[in-house]
Amino acid sequence: MVELDRVKFGYEGAELLMKSVDLVIDNKSRVALLGRNGCGKSTLIKLIVGSLTPLSGSAKIDGRAKIEYLAQHQLEQLDPYGCPLDTMKDRYPGDGGIGHEQILRKYLAKFGLGGEVSHHEERNVELGIRQLRS
Repeated sequence: MVELDRVKFGYEGAELLMKSVDLVIDNKSRVALLGRNGCGKSTLIKLIVGSLTPLSGSAKIDGRAKIEYLAQHQLEQLDPYGCPLDTMKDRYPGDGGIGHEQILRKYLAKFGLGGEVSHHEERNVELGIRQLRS
């Protein structure tokens, strides 16, 4: 479970960005934050995962909650002519053995990039799926 209780946040010398934010997300929920640039989506996520500290209030995550944070700029790091499996091998080379490749394939499958999709050029993989993988 994720819980924010009366969270207040702002950067030093600037106006408060969040005042008395309350939020509860149970472990079975999947949540996407949508909004225009600059409205506080990334700040909220950073408060939840603990990379920012509230000025007051509390942010708690129980050990079972799985939180993934994907910033849009991460897509720019992908090779449009590479495939998801090759990208994973480049970033996580391991021992180069077949066992390591099977582990990488399992991770890709969790994000809808299993089977033949793992060999498609990234430019041909839907944007939403690419975002999940990066």
